[in-house]
Amino acid sequence: MMRRWIEGKRTWPIVRFATIFFLLSFFGRAVAQTLPPSVTALLEQLSDDPAAQEELTARYEALARRRPDLNRLSREELEETGLFSLFQIESLLDHISRYGAILSTAELSTVDGFTPEEAARCRPFFRFGSDHSPGAQENGERWRHSLLLRTKWRHGETAPSLTGKYTAASARLAFSLTADHDAGEPLARGFLPDFLSVSAVWKGERDAVVERLALGDFTARFGQGLVLWKAFRAGALLGEPGAVLRHATAIRPYTSTDESNFFRGAALTLRAGTWHLTALASFNAVDARLSGGTAYTSIATDGLHRTDAERAKRHSMHETLFAASAQRAWSHLRIGLTATAYTYDKRNGRTATYYNAMRQYDGWWGNLGADLYWHSQHWRIFAEAALDAHPVPAFVAGALWSPVYALEASLLLRCYPPSYTATHAGAYSTLSECANQTGATLALRYTLSRTWRVLLHGEYTRYPGPRYGHPDPSDAWRARAELSGNFPDGSLLQFQLRGGTRFQMRAGGTLALGESVSAGARLQGGPGGWAGYLEGSWTALRRKVSLHARVTAWSTEGWDERIAFYEKSLPQSYGVRQFYGKGTGAYLLVKVAPVKRFEGWIRLSDDYFAFLIRSFIPG
Repeated sequence: MMRRWIEGKRTWPIVRFATIFFLLSFFGRAVAQTLPPSVTALLEQLSDDPAAQEELTARYEALARRRPDLNRLSREELEETGLFSLFQIESLLDHISRYGAILSTAELSTVDGFTPEEAARCRPFFRFGSDHSPGAQENGERWRHSLLLRTKWRHGETAPSLTGKYTAASARLAFSLTADHDAGEPLARGFLPDFLSVSAVWKGERDAVVERLALGDFTARFGQGLVLWKAFRAGALLGEPGAVLRHATAIRPYTSTDESNFFRGAALTLRAGTWHLTALASFNAVDARLSGGTAYTSIATDGLHRTDAERAKRHSMHETLFAASAQRAWSHLRIGLTATAYTYDKRNGRTATYYNAMRQYDGWWGNLGADLYWHSQHWRIFAEAALDAHPVPAFVAGALWSPVYALEASLLLRCYPPSYTATHAGAYSTLSECANQTGATLALRYTLSRTWRVLLHGEYTRYPGPRYGHPDPSDAWRARAELSGNFPDGSLLQFQLRGGTRFQMRAGGTLALGESVSAGARLQGGPGGWAGYLEGSWTALRRKVSLHARVTAWSTEGWDERIAFYEKSLPQSYGVRQFYGKGTGAYLLVKVAPVKRFEGWIRLSDDYFAFLIRSFIPG
């Protein structure tokens, strides 16, 4: 197979594309992939959204590589990490204001709300006032560079997929270049990848008038996402109580390989006292199936261009978008206004069906929304109301409450009419769009002891209009109860019950057998089938070599009874696999970092082979 791939005229340029990145990747310093258990659980819930998995994985790896000083993070920045509860954030800020900077994980464990185990889990992601390790020192360097090459070859394919990423960042400027090439796609002009993304974002001084300027590809997030949220959505998560709150981060550089979830153009954010004013313009190509060359009948977001039919859709339509936002912040309150206007250069030719007939538009369209966010020591209150061009209103609101460390609860209410149309919305929703639902979500986390905690989650949704597969109004509910234990030696235990459209039970955990060896197992299933695995990990030579292996078996009635497991994979790779039917599988993940400036990964499994080399170049 390898010989046929190398000798193929259409795929030989892939070798040249890979070789360039391979040769460049031998310079730099490596950082290991580190994901906390809460993040891997979240990735399993996003098993149907590979782009969201990729962005979430890259976000935490970037945080681990950057390792900001925990003492210098604001309340909003601490919330955005998703690693702390509401009580922990307020307790941390209060401790720093009273006693000064926290100098070590040992001191962090004395802060109310932090056990020694929770403090230790912060170590890979943050540094402290007295931290002078190499990773911490690099945080102050003028420039930080990283270079990544990843290749993935699935069984049965005649060629691999390739991904290359380069980033350079200083205190003021961040630049990124992403190249992605799916298996079976021809190279443009003999050497260019199918997808190429360039992004540059400049940040001004703390009190400068120009707060941020972005050119190229970028994402935008405002309010709770009812008007504009062009980035990672995490639509309907059965997670911690705090997962229902969206943290708007305005403009960010785009580094994902998703070929449709970004803006391409320019954005500018200005600061005027307590006001933050943002304006952006985007002109981006869209993959669409055309009829007669003047109307589009469907929009494709998978980014695949392997066959003649798929290549005919590539960049066949363009979208023009303008947006503006005004945000004002006080000590405990933030309010904002967001407006968008957008159009395609082809007219709407989609067939109106029972589930999309109320969300058809042509020509210019737009949305207008107002949002607020209020916080105190024990509360977070948030809401957003919006209109589309009909005008049809939509509304989302929620509250997060944590009176003591042991208790955190949240409530989310939402009302999106069937005809509300917001193409670039990303608010909390059980569907792929913010429309056709009225519902409530309640979550509660209670810490029983230093080791054990309980998580309860319940959700009811009413769909007043037709949805895909349901031509009549319908209802849905789901619930989750989880008991988990985190032990001082790093061992984990978890027991979980899920109800709703499917009933499932889960039991599993990880046993720490020393500093360098661990073993784990999980069994999950219900009336429609089951899946389970056994795994083990081993590190040696001062973590220069690590091995992780897993064996999985499954038996389900079909796709509707599928079970998703997180699998350790290459850095910045989403490692969630869905099991259905009957079968067995296994994988081996090997990491080698023989010298300070080199890191290599190999993954061998029953469904694909993957290889990655990565480097980080000090400034």
